[in-house]
Amino acid sequence: ILPPGAFLFLGFLIALKNVIDKWLTAPKPEAAVQEKGSKRVRVTGQL
Repeated sequence: ILPPGAFLFLGFLIALKNVIDKWLTAPKPEAAVQEKGSKRVRVTGQL
């Protein structure tokens, strides 16, 4: 027979495994979509 603390520890291990599995299978956010067109650049001084 296991001591009561072993059951709590086993429960925490299972919960931690579930959290890690959910984090690994979470959908990744899409990269920011850049709009087409020219890029505006501020130019100061003489060229």
